[in-house]
Amino acid sequence: GGYQRVGESDEPEHKGMDELLMALKSRRNILPLKIQSAIYTGSDKVDTYGTCSNPLDLLEINRENIKELIVCIKENCEYKKIVIDVGADFTWNVAELYRICDEAICVVDNNSLTKRIASRYMDMIHILEKKEGVKLVRKVSLFFNKSNKSKIIILESFNNDIIIIVSLI
Repeated sequence: GGYQRVGESDEPEHKGMDELLMALKSRRNILPLKIQSAIYTGSDKVDTYGTCSNPLDLLEINRENIKELIVCIKENCEYKKIVIDVGADFTWNVAELYRICDEAICVVDNNSLTKRIASRYMDMIHILEKKEGVKLVRKVSLFFNKSNKSKIIILESFNNDIIIIVSLI
């Protein structure tokens, strides 16, 4: 699968997501080629596309780009699971990922502050569900984290194709 554990690796940072964004913008139908060539496999044998050199570039992609990217990964790679780590920001592109995904896992520390943050995050998902008329709440599971490494363990217990990891810690 493709999951990157940010901040835990001594390996050089890989910028494959920049290549994917360029391919999405180019409209020259090169995305399937870039899907394969931009993959980086770390020493832990986990494939990732890495990060963006400029996170503001992510704001330039739209719903259709997100759908196109996920469909292209599913059609051109042989992964059992696609894992997307979105962080705690609830933006329109995260909302689109919630629509597309099979499962969403919110990783929460077991303390009162992060429990409140998780509660507010779930409120946003309820609002989005009512506004869009799409069942989203049933896709979300809370996972109380005890260590940074436990994110990988939970991936083995979920059987869906597209999983969103939301770190609220």
